[in-house]
Amino acid sequence: MTKKEIKQLVAKLTEVARADIAGCPNTPVWLLDFLAKDKDKFVRLAVAMNPNTPRETLMMLAKDKMGFIRAVVASAPNIPREILMVLAEDKDEFVRLAVTKNPNTPRETLMILTEDEFRFVRAYAAWNLNTLKEVKDDWKRDKTACGKADRCVSR
Repeated sequence: MTKKEIKQLVAKLTEVARADIAGCPNTPVWLLDFLAKDKDKFVRLAVAMNPNTPRETLMMLAKDKMGFIRAVVASAPNIPREILMVLAEDKDEFVRLAVTKNPNTPRETLMILTEDEFRFVRAYAAWNLNTLKEVKDDWKRDKTACGKADRCVSR
């Protein structure tokens, strides 16, 4: 079977079947790229969660209309730092929160997120291992940062 024929066959499958294929680590990159453009959000989510999804496809999914898909992309270990910096400005606070949890997020981006309007984004940005010790110390002293800052950053 050709790639074109396989794509046509996969397109006729149910959303659940397409999501299963998208989540399979053995799915070829060209098929992941095809499924990343699927109309079903759960198929696109499965592509974003697949550890073998290439950077280029993740970069495309970083622009998805669904915030939870962008949040999964922000959690991916192989997402480029430049995309993390863009996702750090996302309108969805859960996307920004996912950026704070990614160990590859640049320190400068985390510093900006320590001033985010959403308190959990601020707390996780301050606690991320890439954040400067001085910021963590400031947060421990600031009892308004996250309600009770000691619960958020004193681990």
